Order: sequence, then C-alpha cells, then structure tokens
Amino acid sequence: MKRFAILLGSEEYKDFLMTKYCHNDVNNLKETLITCCDYLEQDVYSRLLTPEDEIHPLEILKEVEKLLEKSQEGDSILFYYSGHGALIENEGYLILSTTSLTNIQQTSIPIRDINEVLKKDGRLCVRIFDACHSGIDIRDSTLNPTGFIREILSSTNEGWATLAACKENEGSYPDDSIESGVFSYYLCEAIREYKNGDEIYPEELKIKICRGVEKWLEDKPYIQTPTLNSSISGNVPIAVRKVIVEDTQENGSEIEDPQNDELISSTLEVLHEYAKRGITANKENYEQQINLMKSIFNDTKKENALLTDAEVIVSDSESIPAYLKRLIVRKFDDLGLKSSFDIRIVRIYEEENPIFKRIMGGLSTRKIEEIKYIIKQPYDYPDSFIQVKVKQQGFIPSGLIFCFIIPLQMKIWIIAGYSMGDRDIWSDRSNEIISANKLDYKCSDRETVKALADLLIRKFKDKYLQKCKQREKYLENKEDK
Repeated sequence: MKRFAILLGSEEYKDFLMTKYCHNDVNNLKETLITCCDYLEQDVYSRLLTPEDEIHPLEILKEVEKLLEKSQEGDSILFYYSGHGALIENEGYLILSTTSLTNIQQTSIPIRDINEVLKKDGRLCVRIFDACHSGIDIRDSTLNPTGFIREILSSTNEGWATLAACKENEGSYPDDSIESGVFSYYLCEAIREYKNGDEIYPEELKIKICRGVEKWLEDKPYIQTPTLNSSISGNVPIAVRKVIVEDTQENGSEIEDPQNDELISSTLEVLHEYAKRGITANKENYEQQINLMKSIFNDTKKENALLTDAEVIVSDSESIPAYLKRLIVRKFDDLGLKSSFDIRIVRIYEEENPIFKRIMGGLSTRKIEEIKYIIKQPYDYPDSFIQVKVKQQGFIPSGLIFCFIIPLQMKIWIIAGYSMGDRDIWSDRSNEIISANKLDYKCSDRETVKALADLLIRKFKDKYLQKCKQREKYLENKEDK
C-alpha cells in the first residue's frame, strides 16, 4: 500500500487580498507527512502558487493526474489546499494566485475537476481544505466563501473524507505568532501527537484538531469549528505514524543520562570540532567547486558547435539579471534553504486602512504593492554566478546557460537553468530552471557536475533551435510579403 499527497497553497493574489501563511502551511504539512508518516517524498506533489506563475489550472490538474497514475487499488490519496475558495453559480472553485476577478471560472480550479482527477477506484481519498480565510475582501461580492464550505462538504463520494477548517458562516484564522493558519498548524501538531506506529483515522484526527483550535480560541472573540464529512466504511487509516527510534542508540542500548556533565561536555566538543571542520572545508573547497564548474563548461563548449564562440563568465550576485534573480530566489525559497548568502523575498505592503482592519476583527488586510527579490553574497566569498553566453549576431538570437552556486553549512546547492534573452519574458517560458542539485564540497565529484552541465546544454540547444526556427519562419514570411 502506498500513500500519495497533493499539497497546494495560494498566499498572494493578483486580484484578491492575501491569505497569510498558506505557503508555510503547505511546507509544514509536507514535512510532517514525510518525516512523521508513511509518505515518500517522490509521492508528494506540492506547489506554492504565486502571482508570477504562468501555469494554467489545467496544467496543475495534469501534474496531479501524472502523480496519481502511479497509484493502485488499496492506496490512499490526500489532497490539501490552503487559500481562497469561492462558490460561483452554485459551483465551488479554488482561487489561485493568478485567478482573474473578471474571469474567475476560467482561471481557477473547479472542485468538480479536481474531484474527477482524484476519483480512482479502490483508493481512499481524503480532501483537506484550509479555505475561507478570515480577511477575505468582504467588499467583493463575487466570492461566496460561505457557500464554498457547504459545497465541498456536500460533494463527498463513497470512500472519501473531507475535512474543512471551519463550518459555514465561519472563517479560518491565521496566527502571526506561529506564522501559520491555526487549523493547518493544529492539523500537523495532531499528527505529531500520535505514538510511533499508530494508525491515524480521520475521525480521531478531527477531534485532536478541534481540541487544539478550541484552546487557541479561548481568549479570542472568534469562532472556528473544524468540520469532517466522511463516507468511509469501517476503520481505514489515512496514515501511519512513522516509527522513529528516539530513545536508544544504534546498538539498542539506552542513551546515557543527559544530566551527566562529562557526557554533555564531550558531546559539545565533538559538535564544535565537527562544525569547525565543516566550515573550514567549505571555505577551502567552495572556490574549487566554482572553478570545477567553470572548467567543465569551458571543456564542454568545445564539443558543441553552437557554443564554440560562447563566453564563460563568472561574476558576483550583483550581476544576476532581475528576471533570473526572481526565479532563483523563488526556487531557493521553495526548497526552504538557509545559506550564509542573503537570499530572500521582500514584500512591501500598502498602508493599512484602520477602519477596514477594525471591521475585519483586527486582521491585517493590506495588499502587496511591490515584491523584491534579494541576493547578496558576503564580500569575502568568491564570485559564484556562472554564465555561458551566446551573443546575438545579426538575426542569430542570443541566449545563455547559467548556474548559481550557493554555500550551505556542509553542502552546496547548484541552481541551474537557461535563458533565451535578456528581457523579462516569462510568459513564453523562455527562461527555465532545469536543476537544483545538492552536492558535497568534494571537487572529486566531477562526473556529477559534468552530467549536470551536459543536461543544461542539451535542454538549452533544444530551446535555442526552436527559437532559431521561429525566427527563420518569421523572416521567410516577411520576405514573401
């Protein structure tokens, strides 16, 4: 028996107010399912949706369908969505970050469509919705969050369970102190409360979540009631708490008394020495890893006629074009990485209307005015942004292959891809990250780095040829006229 999970989160929107911490909730649930339950990482599809995404709702459905093609009878499927939901003309929709206010039905995901994809014979299906977030723009009568809850709880098939963050006429609240939605936070906490090896049933899980939410509400003037509608016959677990050995050593003997001062002292010495060796190795080998990548690009371009005259350039993070910086920072953020580099997303909000905030029960309703993507590396680190640039010559287009090498504590991440121009042209998918690889600080791993370079060049050549063909066709048509 295998378990599959689809986790989607929309936090910022082009045409709607923000739903806070939805991305945190997706990441937290993903980590909980993989580290604490019997879910494998390759069987979990998660996507943090943003206003810059160009993905169409149908593409998301196709990606979900592709994952579930691997499922068989007896497997279980968990679908989770955090963000705005709405009922329009008696039909439920998941409001995506790119959903258009003037064309909601064509730019969001209908509940009926996601249900159709999830409907697999002989599989348990659990749907979890942290929707109807408090803070939705009540001035916008187009969205009907109350009806949305009614719709999702009524559209449950045999062998399905649906868990919603609240009842009809209620809202789902965020908590700034934990940077999470209250329902989603206690969902993860409830799963973690189970003992190793315990089976997790939806009915029990709902009770645990309700207890957590009720405790949170004790000193607050809100009402939020997590609600379950299930059509599952018998007792069928939606997960099994992973067995984690916490109180024994590898040989099975009990861990020594943690109060033993000598043990604590010796352990700290080992950890300090380990950290010291790691940091030293990082500093010594980081530049060598950059030089290795540069060397491989120089060698590889000699084998490719297209790249013979290409220029290999190594520069610092300040030289990364804005349109690539956005893609790199978002990838880094999605991976949840931490580095000595300053890599982050900065959101600048509009000034808040105190009257409207009071109407919304004290919740922030500010819209985002600007998003900045920051990449800064310390002055004492070597340049680590590598480009292989194909220059434009007459009608021959320009293009580049790039990789950004980011130091972590004991590893490095190489985020790499290609670009078909020096403009912000995301809509035609001319820029793409192909790979995000974690490697040791060992320069002997030449084969892995060479394989990455070969993959990049192959993908780049395919896209570059398409662009050349398009330009050739354009010129032919122009000549005919």
